[in-house]
Amino acid sequence: MSLLTKSTVLNEQEPSSNILSINTVRNVQKLHYPRASSLYSACIRQLVIGTAKKLEKTEVVGFSRQLTFDIGSAVHSWIQNSDSYFGIQRRGVWECTACGKERIFGKPPTLPCKRCGADVAASRYKEVELLMHTPYCVTGHPDLFIEPIGAPGKIRVVELKTMNGDKFSKLLTPLVEHVWQIQTYMWACHKMAFELSVRIDDSCGYIAYISKKETQGELPIKVFPVQKDERILTEIKTKLRLYGNSLKSRTLPPPDHDCERTKYTSWKSRNCPCLRLCMGNLDKQKNA
Repeated sequence: MSLLTKSTVLNEQEPSSNILSINTVRNVQKLHYPRASSLYSACIRQLVIGTAKKLEKTEVVGFSRQLTFDIGSAVHSWIQNSDSYFGIQRRGVWECTACGKERIFGKPPTLPCKRCGADVAASRYKEVELLMHTPYCVTGHPDLFIEPIGAPGKIRVVELKTMNGDKFSKLLTPLVEHVWQIQTYMWACHKMAFELSVRIDDSCGYIAYISKKETQGELPIKVFPVQKDERILTEIKTKLRLYGNSLKSRTLPPPDHDCERTKYTSWKSRNCPCLRLCMGNLDKQKNA
């Protein structure tokens, strides 16, 4: 019999808001190169104006949404650093948390740090920063690289995505925005072999969806192989080319379809940091 009675629990219970720090978070992001993670839906006009005028975009994130983001980040980190999922297939850069020394791109470390002697348990996976300037401008952080057991010698990109349990159960194919993201990483990382010190396979990558809900009889991870798609790559490069050419020529690309459709009254339009400049230039073009 438990010594903790119902009355004891009720008397000592406090509202969560009295214990937790339930605050909104303001994330400030410089408007610069297109990001692979948001390229599919990105407004190139916004990025061109933001880059030229050195503007920033502020996003206010509520407590609930921030917690969801934090859970996703924690799952990413766990999979990157755990042997339980992709195991010895993992490849990447590993950083010693004791002294900060980075090991060259490769397998998970099995020996202590050469600089400080810290045990391998002190090494953590460090995401590679993708920053391409030519032939197109694009940036991002691929989640993971693996050398599949079935494809020795092939280093491939893996993108990790956590998902609501109900949406996960209905998922039959990867989402289009994630396909654009992995296609961008496959192509750009392959092009940047010198900077990464390793040749990345651009013929295939993987999108791994992780369910946030345990469902009996259902594997909580779905891994979709994504083959190189020249049609999608053409669309990606067209969008990136538009960004670069617009900056060089100092001309504005077309407005976002949603902004035109709603005549700049949508939530997306009203919260755009470039709204005034975008509409002002548009008005000048109409009156010219």
